[in-house]
Amino acid sequence: MNADIYVNILRENLPKIYKDDNYLIYDNDPKHTSTKAKKYLKDNNIKCLDFPPYSPDINPIENVWAELKRLMVYEKYVNSISDDFEETIIFAWDKIDQKFIKKIIDDMKKRLTLVIEMKGGYIN
Repeated sequence: MNADIYVNILRENLPKIYKDDNYLIYDNDPKHTSTKAKKYLKDNNIKCLDFPPYSPDINPIENVWAELKRLMVYEKYVNSISDDFEETIIFAWDKIDQKFIKKIIDDMKKRLTLVIEMKGGYIN
């Protein structure tokens, strides 16, 4: 993926879900910090939170990716779903419980407090 594709994804999807009291969270991936992406976000008044590099404990999507991987392995080997990678991802993604995602978001204050206590180190 490059900056053009990323901005297209933002353009097509962000207006459907973004609210004025939300923040877009992104890491230091080059496409996220590209001039094109920053311009799109600024031009559309999208508030952002910049995450420091290598900070999986304070990036909620890392937990979602871990759950997606777990479900992909479980569904593939336990339920013998298709060998098609894209189909497996979509099938597993649809199995992620929204309560799981809400809990991750609700736990952010606690996570941030723990990261501060660990002086930026990893937490359990």
